[in-house]
Amino acid sequence: MPAFARRIRRIDITGSHPRSIRCEITGFPLKLPGGGILDVVTVTDTAAATQRMLRFGLGSFHLVIAIGEDGPGRFPEHVGRLWNLAPLEDNLRCGWLINGPFRVDPGRGRLAGTEDDRRKYFERLSELFGERLLALHDLASRHWDVLVEALSLAPSTEPAKFWSRLFDLMSRDAQDDLARQLHLNTSGYARLLTERATAPTGLPQPFDRLVCASDVEECTTEAMADPGMLQAVEAWPSLSRRRGRIVAPNVAARLRSLGFGDVRGLALCDLLREELGGVNRVTPDLAERLGRVITLKSLEADPIRLEHDSLLRAAGQATFRAQDGGWRNARDLILEAADNDDERRICGFAPEHALLDRAYADDAVAFFQVARAQSGYGPRLPGLVAEWARDVQGDGRRQATLRYLIDGDHRASLAEAMRSAPPSWLPKREGLFDHELLRDWPEQDRKRLVSELAPDQLVRRPTLPPTLPTVPRPGQVGQVIKCIHDWWRNHYAQERRRHVEATYPPNFSFSALQQTDPIDRTAWFTMFALACFQSLGRPQDEQHCSFIDHGWEDGWWSELAESQPPDSVEPWLNRLERWSDAEPFDQHAHSWRRTFVDLYTVARWLSKYEEVFRKFPNIVRERGPVSLPDLLRPSYSSALASLGTEAAPVNRTLGSGVNWMIRELTRNGLYGCPDADLTAPYCWAPTQRVRRLLVLLHAPITEASAIPDESRVIYDFVAEHVGADLARFHGDFDLPLQVITRARYRDTLGGCLAAAGFDMPVLNAE
Repeated sequence: MPAFARRIRRIDITGSHPRSIRCEITGFPLKLPGGGILDVVTVTDTAAATQRMLRFGLGSFHLVIAIGEDGPGRFPEHVGRLWNLAPLEDNLRCGWLINGPFRVDPGRGRLAGTEDDRRKYFERLSELFGERLLALHDLASRHWDVLVEALSLAPSTEPAKFWSRLFDLMSRDAQDDLARQLHLNTSGYARLLTERATAPTGLPQPFDRLVCASDVEECTTEAMADPGMLQAVEAWPSLSRRRGRIVAPNVAARLRSLGFGDVRGLALCDLLREELGGVNRVTPDLAERLGRVITLKSLEADPIRLEHDSLLRAAGQATFRAQDGGWRNARDLILEAADNDDERRICGFAPEHALLDRAYADDAVAFFQVARAQSGYGPRLPGLVAEWARDVQGDGRRQATLRYLIDGDHRASLAEAMRSAPPSWLPKREGLFDHELLRDWPEQDRKRLVSELAPDQLVRRPTLPPTLPTVPRPGQVGQVIKCIHDWWRNHYAQERRRHVEATYPPNFSFSALQQTDPIDRTAWFTMFALACFQSLGRPQDEQHCSFIDHGWEDGWWSELAESQPPDSVEPWLNRLERWSDAEPFDQHAHSWRRTFVDLYTVARWLSKYEEVFRKFPNIVRERGPVSLPDLLRPSYSSALASLGTEAAPVNRTLGSGVNWMIRELTRNGLYGCPDADLTAPYCWAPTQRVRRLLVLLHAPITEASAIPDESRVIYDFVAEHVGADLARFHGDFDLPLQVITRARYRDTLGGCLAAAGFDMPVLNAE
């Protein structure tokens, strides 16, 4: 009251608990900015600490802000925000107080008029308040010592701290419909943010200086939201030139609430694309700078793993300098300092245009390896090795070529190519054993080489590993796939029945997955669990089914499924207690029990994951081809941004089980026509058995990988050779390939391969 009243400056309370409140109001000299419109109010209370306030004159109204040792602060919650000499019952969710001749109801307890009338009070005051804030800033910038003394701030208080405290205070106004009227249309506090550098960035040094909100264009997001990452890349030119235009995510959110809505997210992948430039040329110096931050190891760790896929895609576009001075994509280059023995062997005879320039070292090589991880160099090696061997020059490089025929990973395909089209430099068959290129070789190595290139020159040929066939003739691959298709056409009825009986518990029903509002949690939990179990390796579908069926019969499976962590965790704790008690228990389900954390994650975010899979066809329809690992990280997925889905990542939990799940949902009608046409390319799980078969057929994949996104590669390969209709395999997609590559159908598959001229490979991984 004494802070607002015209003449009352002292209140004495007598009685058993006497108390005296004194108020002193000090104005700034008129010659200073703010003079006559800014006052310092000091309230001394014998029963409480001294309170200082900064009072803004707004015509017949006064707005006051509490001042602490380092700047503006909030008044206690119990203090009324609106006053007409006495506090009104209306309240605002703000930190300041305002007094003035508000129109009040007959009881003088509340504001009179409609909501629009009340808003107009603050709209009329907003322009004056903005001018007062500008005057405060000009006073602080020219006479900071005067402001510090007048407000009794701590001598160590910096202007940046003062304005940051004011930002924290005023940005709360956006939460209140009335208070926010004070800052609409770049008036009030929004005007100060627009015209003066008073907004904090929320970022560490050297990005922590105050900025004009009107200059802010971006906020850190994903990996860049981590302060350590921001400092790790602070010297990147793409980031340095953003100083004064970038803020932290929480600051951006407050600025948006105050009307500054044009703040875009800035991720590490955005900076990487700018560093690469329009031509994507990565010099050794640039590669070294990038490699200090982005490596294959760091991509798997926080915070960079949040952008794992997008960083790989951006890096995959980079070009590097070869030893001949040309610029080439990482997929066209190999590394003399590679960790891989086979790659180093190939470097012994690879041409200069295929070798990474030696100026790339250490951190530069680390980034090169990231770029090559995305560009997919490996599958092209067999053909390139044969091409390079044909034109190799110099005895040393030719010896390296011949040595590769003994030790190299692709020796079989190279030997076949050199037998069918011998290079001009290759010694004659009859003189190969004693040729001077092999002069220093042990006899056993020479015999092995001759056995590869001229086996008829030896009496006995050493026993060697089986070799892969040559590149298939036109139609040869299609012949194999059509043979498998014909077999499936004749057997799919019994094989489908066998698949269902082996895979799904008796209590499971696909029709339950169709239910919505609410969803059938047990059915969806079971479906996700089965997809998760696909990555366990050796165990068979029957074993997955048995584990779930046992839990279903005992009752705990449904309890886990119906629980909704973290609010309901008792069923999970009960299971942990049961499985960890001192009594002996059956260890046969150990592998499945180890997935308990994954299953807990599924249960906690089940409704979110269900939404992603239910809407999957629409996502593909709207965005085109999508990355499955990206969708399985809902909180960070660009494809799910419009849904606003927040959930823990399950890309590692499901692995290629996501392909299995999409196939099963498609096969069993959750995705009907025409959605099945959109989901078809994602229904092909790259299991080890199927990969080995497809590598034999020269599909553009490797045996070593098991990436969910390879599903589209497999589908395109099959459709290319037999057409889209046959590639659906009567609506079962990859199921026939998964079945026929099992041990029990070895002879059937062997017949399909033999009919087309292929040898039977080792496929079993059961």
